[in-house]
Amino acid sequence: MKYYCNVKFPELRFTSPGIYTYIIKETTPSDDKWTTDNRIYRVVVTITDNGDGTLAAKTDYLDGIPKFINTYKRNCCKCCLSFCKHLKCILLYLLACTDTRFDD
Repeated sequence: MKYYCNVKFPELRFTSPGIYTYIIKETTPSDDKWTTDNRIYRVVVTITDNGDGTLAAKTDYLDGIPKFINTYKRNCCKCCLSFCKHLKCILLYLLACTDTRFDD
């Protein structure tokens, strides 16, 4: 199973020209079931003065658009299946033991 979540940050307001650097990363710690993505993305916002009393903003994602992939370890279960099937009056017994995995 895969779940997706889009995150939108609050709007930033700038009042003067400059170069502003931000880091986007996950801060939720991993535990025995969750492994948190440890990638770090750098974002640079360049604010310039248009010369007419307004400012312009340009955003550069230095490491690409942020995408975090976390993993969840489910307990794996094992099961043994048994069933019988009749084929032309011959009784066939089949016992199949298999590991069931939930990887997608």
